[in-house]
Amino acid sequence: MVQAATGSGLEYYVVDVFTSVPYAGNPLALVLGADHLTTEQMQQMALEFHLSETAFPIAPTDDERARGVAYRLRIFTPEVELPFAGHPSVGTAWVMARLGRVPVGTVVQACGAGELPLTVAPDGGPVELTATEFELLEFLCRRPGRVFPREQLLSEVWGYAAAAGTRTVDVHVAQLRAKLGDASPIRTVRGVGYSADV
Repeated sequence: MVQAATGSGLEYYVVDVFTSVPYAGNPLALVLGADHLTTEQMQQMALEFHLSETAFPIAPTDDERARGVAYRLRIFTPEVELPFAGHPSVGTAWVMARLGRVPVGTVVQACGAGELPLTVAPDGGPVELTATEFELLEFLCRRPGRVFPREQLLSEVWGYAAAAGTRTVDVHVAQLRAKLGDASPIRTVRGVGYSADV
């Protein structure tokens, strides 16, 4: 984890997510103290970092706070804002716990995909969603409202041919729903497949 501060009161970190090896995994820029920034300023910073994603945890709304949301996460690529992405969610929760800005245990993060409960280990360590669970959730949330057959999800997320069997998609959706509870944006379209309502 690399830390730096700017003259504007912003603090940022660059972390490698999904790895314990420096300069491996998925890189993430995380900017703290960005509540006052406009969308355009956040987008400009993401372009400047030029990583796959830059995350900005900001204060939740009063309504979100009343529901137990710890922070709202805005995620940007160098080109656009995303409603959800896996490694920024994991990386942000990990950094926030390491800094003592959120407690260990279950932390609720609000983002464009809804409110996501994440579990942070006592050492500030990994969030308890598997990489495949995040990839599936991310794939659906980046395409809100579109319905995907199980065969297509198996091909897009796992890289398997449909002949391998689609039961693994149902199992992962069930695991995500169990972990996310009422915040799960995944919707079943009977006889067709799954969609995300974000």
